[in-house]
Amino acid sequence: IEYHQRAYELRKQEGDISEQAWNLGLIGWNYKELKEFGKSTEYHQKAYELRKQEGDISEQAWNLGQIGWNYKELKEYGNAIEYHQKAYELRKQEEDISRQAWNLGLIGWNYKELKEFGKSTEYHQKAYELRKQEGDISVQAWNLEQIGWNYKELKEYGNAIEFYQRSYELKKQEGDISGQAWNLGLIGWNYKELKEFGKSTEYHQKAYELRKQEGDISEQAWNLGQIGVNHLLNSPDHAWELFEDEKYSDIPKELIFKEFGDSVVYIEKWEGKAPAFKMANEILSALKTKDWKLNRNKALSNFFAGLLNMELSFDLLRDICAEATGMFDNEGDVIIEAVQHCISYIENGKDENYLLKLNPDMANAVKGIVFEAQL
Repeated sequence: IEYHQRAYELRKQEGDISEQAWNLGLIGWNYKELKEFGKSTEYHQKAYELRKQEGDISEQAWNLGQIGWNYKELKEYGNAIEYHQKAYELRKQEEDISRQAWNLGLIGWNYKELKEFGKSTEYHQKAYELRKQEGDISVQAWNLEQIGWNYKELKEYGNAIEFYQRSYELKKQEGDISGQAWNLGLIGWNYKELKEFGKSTEYHQKAYELRKQEGDISEQAWNLGQIGVNHLLNSPDHAWELFEDEKYSDIPKELIFKEFGDSVVYIEKWEGKAPAFKMANEILSALKTKDWKLNRNKALSNFFAGLLNMELSFDLLRDICAEATGMFDNEGDVIIEAVQHCISYIENGKDENYLLKLNPDMANAVKGIVFEAQL
């Protein structure tokens, strides 16, 4: 930034608009890398004004696209859409298919963040058609994945499966193991929502095998956890086999418990609070009584983090906490108390002043669970 700024001052002296804009744009780019998105936007806006003077459409579009990116990072999704739309209109003038598709895809992404899933799908579909023209398999797959995600959010699980399947086929063509596993896992998740538990398990097992190839322990645990969820929902006794089968011995079993919360959320959604409470109690009872080689308190913390992450209703979560208090040791009770504080902390808009009222150890416990729950 320092050297581009010095170069810019010299370019101003000689009156070279194009080079001034070039330096301003790169100052903006570097501020973006420093995550100073407001500063980045300021310099891209200056560069854009100079590019307008010289009539360079391509560079104007680049600056607008970078501003759109900054607004995305600042979670100002409406502004992000506005600037990507402006950039897209300029890209249309120069007939740059790849950049048009890039802007359309990001418009779709930002609409998804605004929970306008229909709009998001519309723009990803447009981007996908352009990517097909240029033959970019990787980004076609990304657009299809995003459409699949939108259908998942709209609870159109059959459509979600269709688009994840199409994305998976493209990922196979390019040999992207991680991308294949991601799509297979989400196909499995959507089959679970359709209550096709056998199908769901089949796809999660395939995803697990691919994750083993790439050595991603966290994703292996996610797929195994989802297999466990299918068993809990359909054949509960088989769920505990994951903790006893030697072929899964290299996976930390504490991680699997985070996914078990999904079964409670699923039952609350489809059957109501009382059956969901019963499922949570069965999971906690198994954790307390089964002879498993794991850190029970870590598994307990992960289970509650999963419930928070999957947005179990707070009144039910409080009931589960009340039931679980006293089931484990003192450390377990501290974890359960921290979960109750997590609920209040979230209800208070994650106001840091709430945490300041807690003793430091409890505040740190709350922060740890919130982090684990990815909230």
